[in-house]
Amino acid sequence: MPIAAAEARAVLRVLLAVAAADGSIDDEELQTLAIVGDQMGAKPDSARAIDVDAELRSILTPPARDLTVRAALAIAAVDGVCTPEEHALLERIDAAFGRKSSREILVGSEQQWLARMGDAREALARATDDFLHALARRSGSTDAAVYDALLAQLDDRKRKALGAALRT
Repeated sequence: MPIAAAEARAVLRVLLAVAAADGSIDDEELQTLAIVGDQMGAKPDSARAIDVDAELRSILTPPARDLTVRAALAIAAVDGVCTPEEHALLERIDAAFGRKSSREILVGSEQQWLARMGDAREALARATDDFLHALARRSGSTDAAVYDALLAQLDDRKRKALGAALRT
């Protein structure tokens, strides 16, 4: 079931809030957010302050809610640490959707996503290493077109690794 545009934008704003909850947004969080946005056909809108509670009230359908929960857990875990701030926001999401999971269940879900995203982080590291080795093999004589092609391959491998983690 497709997610309506307004609901998709609300999902992305909630996910952006999760990414920013620990005080910074890293590249993997942005890439994960972009992948979720691509799945819904929407782009995140970071130009304004996010009223998380209002956005959560705008996410009404079960598919959008399920996606929000899954993606929020992924974004909180993609850097290898679910901070207290991210955990608190995950609890708010859970409560807003009437899930009211026990602390143990939510922490268990966080641990599962930390493991899943750990595998993705390993794939990201391998992709980055391969990119750097490819550059080194070129002995500093890489022209812009070759560099851009290698960079596109790196981005594609990162997106695939993160996308696979989100699907499983």
